[in-house]
Amino acid sequence: MAEEVASRLLASGIDAQAYHAGRSPSDRDNIQRNFMQGKLRVVAATVAFGLGLDKPDLSVVLHYNMPRNLESYLQVPQRISLPRSPSLPAVISESE
Repeated sequence: MAEEVASRLLASGIDAQAYHAGRSPSDRDNIQRNFMQGKLRVVAATVAFGLGLDKPDLSVVLHYNMPRNLESYLQVPQRISLPRSPSLPAVISESE
């Protein structure tokens, strides 16, 4: 799913990379490094990417799919550094 989301973002003119367990460790390291250094603004990732992420200029977290449960959804702002204001992640959903 991360690859599909990144592809859609790229097709819309948004520079994005997919980050997931199927990528090589060196690819994941490069993507994370570029993101943390501000060279990449958008990462389409599995939920594990945000664990312990300390990025002061990160202001938005979007879920493409609903997290497994409400607790997982509410933990996202606690896992990342969002110092400017209290926040909640958003969910993008489409009905079938």
